[in-house]
Amino acid sequence: MKKALLLLPALALALAACTPASPDSAAENTAESAAAPQDGATAETAAFPVGRLVEGDALQQTGDAYYMTSYDTPAEDEAPLPYLVKLDFATATEEVVWRAEEASWQFSAPVVRDGQAYLTIDSTLYRIPLDGGEATATPLPEETSFSAADEYGLYSFVYERASNTVRGSRMDLQTGQITELAFPAQTESVWAVGESRFLLTRLVTEAPLPDPQEFEMYDAALQNATREYDWFDPATGALEKIFEEPYYPVSREDGSALNRWFLGENGQRLYFGWVLPDGTGGVESCALDGTGWQAVDGLPEDRTIIGYLKRNGMLCWLMGGPEGAHWIFDLDSRRLYQMPNITSGVGFPEALLGSDLVMVADGEQPNIVSGWALISAEEYLNGSTGWIPVTRRTDTAS
Repeated sequence: MKKALLLLPALALALAACTPASPDSAAENTAESAAAPQDGATAETAAFPVGRLVEGDALQQTGDAYYMTSYDTPAEDEAPLPYLVKLDFATATEEVVWRAEEASWQFSAPVVRDGQAYLTIDSTLYRIPLDGGEATATPLPEETSFSAADEYGLYSFVYERASNTVRGSRMDLQTGQITELAFPAQTESVWAVGESRFLLTRLVTEAPLPDPQEFEMYDAALQNATREYDWFDPATGALEKIFEEPYYPVSREDGSALNRWFLGENGQRLYFGWVLPDGTGGVESCALDGTGWQAVDGLPEDRTIIGYLKRNGMLCWLMGGPEGAHWIFDLDSRRLYQMPNITSGVGFPEALLGSDLVMVADGEQPNIVSGWALISAEEYLNGSTGWIPVTRRTDTAS
């Protein structure tokens, strides 16, 4: 779904790629050892409980509704007034459930937990009861927007270019206490994939990377850099290596280079897309410890992935194909579906909601999207265009 002005820092997607090394390769790398002060961390040293960590659409749903932030188009040179919208699954109807009192261009998507929506506007966190109670406001440190969560806390991430690393923090849902996270040096990407640990990538170099503004020095340092995938426990700082790969794409025997990028987790496996310079591509996966690599069989000849969707934090659908010949591969059933009901605009799947719904782009003409609609996943995958248009928002919030 297109969400207006979602200015929270996204969890970075690393788009460089290479062939994974053996889990034992470079295990004695001195830079790795120096960057791992987490050794010895145990459950007894945990600073807080950690549940199932998720991101994206999984943060914005309850069992019966999806919540999003939007705004009305402001007058020229004026900032908009953000508001919180509830999309009810049963009625396919939007409802405005809360409006901000002050205009701002800086606001985030909501995080829904324990009957409340947490929404950041500028440097203020609003807790908005979903039952219609009065919202409360709490000042936040600058650059705090929450883009991951579990049952106990909200997580914020900011990439600092000067230090070449991600800074992270956690806010406890019960106490409001904010705790800094001890990410290792040169952490470049962080993902919440449904586990009780974050999946992260970090750059391993012989010496610390220089400031990116020193472009020539920075680029030279990256020539021999390694990208390492790790599991990171936010409560203890414990770091567990999964695998590593060269920072720059791997050169193949034919002289071409392979680019790989992380897609998500499904069934206790990590999935990666890859593409060659000629545009051909595919998908492969490995176990959570980086072993057992295997290609995803059953994709069409044109295997290049143009999109993917998750349900409740888990990777579910891979999507590809040119206009008029789109396809969806369902990872749970391992079935490939040809999708004549998908055009470049209307009919394109935007999100997987609830336990069995698909949100699709909707409109009166094939390439002109004016809203969205809901349909069951089964009907949609079988080619149905009988989706129910969503009744756009009603102004019920004062």
